[in-house]
Amino acid sequence: MYFKPSTIFALTTLHTITSATSIVGPTCEKLPSAVGPKLDIAYDQYYKTLCNHGCQPIVGGKYTSLMSEAILKPAVQTISINLGIDHDHIEAFLRITDESMQAVEQHCSHLITTDFCQHTDAFPEYAACAKGQIFTVITSHPLDVAPLISEEVCRKELEYFTKEELWDSVLPGYVEDFWRVCETWS
Repeated sequence: MYFKPSTIFALTTLHTITSATSIVGPTCEKLPSAVGPKLDIAYDQYYKTLCNHGCQPIVGGKYTSLMSEAILKPAVQTISINLGIDHDHIEAFLRITDESMQAVEQHCSHLITTDFCQHTDAFPEYAACAKGQIFTVITSHPLDVAPLISEEVCRKELEYFTKEELWDSVLPGYVEDFWRVCETWS
């Protein structure tokens, strides 16, 4: 299963890309394998929570903007603050989040035009498309995301992303907020 586009996904993608080109330190190279399995579990929980609460999410339009406002942007802010990222970079990350979601909606929403809780077989293709769009947007902002691949920040990322609190309460809290909003328009 795949996890919905998020800051963690973006960071993992960024570290995977930069690890392949050997421009990062050893801690940065550890991030994809340390975080990847946790993303699979988080996605499974996200998916089950939405579908079990009766949401009928259709990728695109209102769903995409609600997901961005209820899950992605708060997660970007929380994670960035916990990593000690300065305000200007946080603002840049929020703009990149908006741009990423616009790209995903523009290029990938046609892949799932019905409730993905009912049509789970279409979701992997959508997720692959979303990953490609997020990759494209992130790599088009190298100066904005450069602080995320310093060895010092990678150490903080590894420490933060391996804390159970992030996976057990922080991210699920955003998903809970989202499904409550989703219920009002499903």
